[in-house]
Amino acid sequence: NRLLHAMPIQGAFTELRVQSHLKVQWNTTDSDLLDFLALATALPFVDYYVSDRKTYNLAASADLGRRGGGQVLRSLRSLCDLLQARI
Repeated sequence: NRLLHAMPIQGAFTELRVQSHLKVQWNTTDSDLLDFLALATALPFVDYYVSDRKTYNLAASADLGRRGGGQVLRSLRSLCDLLQARI
């Protein structure tokens, strides 16, 4: 566990994969894996990351927010609201 926490990109990707395997009705597609890789790669370096509903739900289940880095959002409206509040 300490090794994965020291490697934020690999750790986030692994957490997403674990969560997808825990979901009974989940059928992982190539597109899902690309979404996981994109989220895991960007999340340590951004404040906010907007994802589709499916990936957002996995990220919430994986509790990626505890790893540090950006916050995963489920809609552009949520992002706009957060950015407006910062002004």
